Amino acid sequence: MFNAIGLSSAATVATIGFGAGTNKILAVVAGQEGVALLGLYRTLTAIAVQIVAMGAAMVIVREISTSKSADETSERARTAITFGVMQSTVLLLVAAFASPLVARALFGADFAPHVLETRLALAMAVGVLAMQVVLAVLNGLRRLTDALWVNLITSAGTLAVSYWLVQRGPIGIVLLLGSTCFVGAAIGLIFVIRAAPLRGSTVLRRPTRDFFRSLPVSGALTLQPFVVLGTTLFVQSRIAQHFGLDQLGLFAAASTLEGTSLMVLTAGMTSYFLPTLGIAQHAGERDSLFNETLGLLVPLAVLGVTILAGAAPQILGFLFSARFVGASQLTGILGVSIIAQAYVWCYGLVLVNRGHLRTHVALATLESLVRLTGSIVCIALELPLLSLGLVHLGSCVLAAVGYAAVDRRTRGHSVVSRSNRWLTLAASLTGALILVLANLTAPIPRFLLASTLATAWLAFFILQNSKRNPLPPSPGPGPT
Repeated sequence: MFNAIGLSSAATVATIGFGAGTNKILAVVAGQEGVALLGLYRTLTAIAVQIVAMGAAMVIVREISTSKSADETSERARTAITFGVMQSTVLLLVAAFASPLVARALFGADFAPHVLETRLALAMAVGVLAMQVVLAVLNGLRRLTDALWVNLITSAGTLAVSYWLVQRGPIGIVLLLGSTCFVGAAIGLIFVIRAAPLRGSTVLRRPTRDFFRSLPVSGALTLQPFVVLGTTLFVQSRIAQHFGLDQLGLFAAASTLEGTSLMVLTAGMTSYFLPTLGIAQHAGERDSLFNETLGLLVPLAVLGVTILAGAAPQILGFLFSARFVGASQLTGILGVSIIAQAYVWCYGLVLVNRGHLRTHVALATLESLVRLTGSIVCIALELPLLSLGLVHLGSCVLAAVGYAAVDRRTRGHSVVSRSNRWLTLAASLTGALILVLANLTAPIPRFLLASTLATAWLAFFILQNSKRNPLPPSPGPGPT
């Protein structure tokens, strides 16, 4: 497990390093407005991709990883890629004809200067979608190294062209979203063809009804982007219209640190956890894998959040610029939500693996509705920007509790082991202390509290995992 996670995490850290360099250039050259625009259009691109993708990514991984033969693997890979071409066509049509409506929804009455930017952002979504499809196929094939190389090449290419693009103004900032993803998708497709040759009778020669029946689509997962990413996009657009782009830039910087931290924690585990969960033969094996992953993820999350909250001013100044230090307190609040999201991530993958997609989407929808309602109330009452961070934290905690309650109800007992229950209690108490830490302005008390918490959790993590029984070996990536 640690070998698979370590390889993926190392590549993820390198990828994030390239992304941090891109953010630094953007923050220094374009300032808070540039970061705000990139964050807004990145969310727009994400929601466009996820809606058109119709929840296919996780289903592709599951279906290909459980194929019974090489022919079946190639067939499912061909179906996924052909479907990706169809999805890309839909995105291009949306970019061509719906951009004015989308720009009006994002920017209100003053939308006219942003129509071209919106159209380009939706066009960039095609590259992001293409790369997402090939990465899902590669992960399903357990070609972990190939998938990592695609991510690394794409991120390095974005960093290489970032300074030149940012100097071009808002249009260049939009092009940062996905211009290099087209290159990454092409390289990924080459890797896919090497691993699962697509020669022979193509999908398009099969009867239309059979083709559509084989599409890797989840109707339940299709709904999720409308509520989850739609909520994020709505909150960002309201911040831009109510607080201004400068404040949205601070919020985007804090959200970027939160999202990046969560990605570092989960990216390496996704490549191991989901395929291994799919081939587990018995409920006991799946429960053991769940507790193993939770026991590894939560201490790392608490440790990372403690460092993030304690060193927020320095991290923001280093990764962005001194103009973003004002987001330090907000970064600490959003950071605490990562602890709750670690539980949501584990429970969510288990529900998807068990085929309870509607339950997974219903819980995600409830979380989004809580966040949406709270954000509307805060903006209507003209509360400060920090209140939106607290609403986000509260919605994540409620989601974690909801997932645990639903899982216990469906099983008749809690899947969480006794040791992980104590871990949950300790993590909750530490989260409360981190909120106190985020509000400390004096550097010495802030440093002492952060150092004490980080040292305690690091020692706990080392002690706990040194005594942990190893899991059966992962199937691991295929030959590269």
